[in-house]
Amino acid sequence: MSKFIVLVCVIPLLTIAGTIEHSLTVHPSDMIIENLHGYDYISLPGYTHLSEPGSPELPVLYLSFVIPPDAQYEKLEIVQERGGYLPGTFSVFPAQRPVPLSSTQEAGLTQGDKEIYSSNTLFPYDAAHFVYEGTLLGYRIVSVAITPLRYRAATKKLHCMHELSFRIHYRSGAGAVHYLTEKQKQDARERVLSLVSNPEEVDIFSPPLRQDKGVWQSEYIIITDTAFVDDFQRLRDWKMKKGVLTDIVTTSWIYSNYSGIDQATKIRNFIKQAADSGAMYFMLAGQCDWEKNEAIVPRRDAFCMVSGQGSSVDEDTIPCDAYYSGLNGTWDGNGNGTSWWIVNLSLTESKCLCVSWPEERRPDYRQNHRHDRDHMA
Repeated sequence: MSKFIVLVCVIPLLTIAGTIEHSLTVHPSDMIIENLHGYDYISLPGYTHLSEPGSPELPVLYLSFVIPPDAQYEKLEIVQERGGYLPGTFSVFPAQRPVPLSSTQEAGLTQGDKEIYSSNTLFPYDAAHFVYEGTLLGYRIVSVAITPLRYRAATKKLHCMHELSFRIHYRSGAGAVHYLTEKQKQDARERVLSLVSNPEEVDIFSPPLRQDKGVWQSEYIIITDTAFVDDFQRLRDWKMKKGVLTDIVTTSWIYSNYSGIDQATKIRNFIKQAADSGAMYFMLAGQCDWEKNEAIVPRRDAFCMVSGQGSSVDEDTIPCDAYYSGLNGTWDGNGNGTSWWIVNLSLTESKCLCVSWPEERRPDYRQNHRHDRDHMA
């Protein structure tokens, strides 16, 4: 009897650690202090503000960095921090609850959170913290928040970070790579250059070009109901004459060929696959007002705030077209398809144009033509 010995060799996936370092300085003389309802409202040029209702509304700077296309974020390390308490005392204005524009109720002043405003600990705890990691057209992006001013509310003292150096740690080879067409890469490169704080590494960390043809060959896809295909044929013909490969895809075909918890999810899954294949522009052509039975292309209502107004059941959600262009994650906040949360909108991957018209009118090709010429060409 012959005996065979089978050797199994398990080779671990090779991952490589890497870092990105960044430094910044803050000058207390740049602070702008205004009196607002008896509080100190503090600003810094180029900064936005923390917005959690009831917490000190301090300046915050959001910075984004490109990392290798196959990398995943690991941690944020503070390398050096120099600062001190500013002279005097401050009563920092608390962030206010957002108020829906449709609300008729008078908005009262949101008071400071009792726990924060009686604490002897600096708020926020860290001068820098990780915010988000995602993909923008194949480029991996990490975002961090910088809060150079921190508040010790119990003593009303303000701590200013004058100099800060931090290091972003990532690991290459830990994530999937998104391949791009040449046109996608050209477009994405310009967007990433304008977004990140390490533009010198954009070309170094650029995603690879795809060598094969994807499922969809079109650059421009019009999504509409079967009843309006003929109306948009003229737009498709015009785009094709310009050399832009264009398709018209019906919502019914998408619903039959793509999976999803509802119709909006199916359309988004189609857009994700088409974008992965090389499509760059999508027109969602049709009314999305289901309250009036005009849901030609369904919309996604996404959670955006806690207003506490109590004026309507949907006061804290908004119709969000960015659901079809922000292709990171699922937006499914609780995992059961009933609560949709807006993700980081700076990482919208595709360019979506939403076109609607009253139920009693046919779509106006000339209007679409002008909008397409001015914004999508």
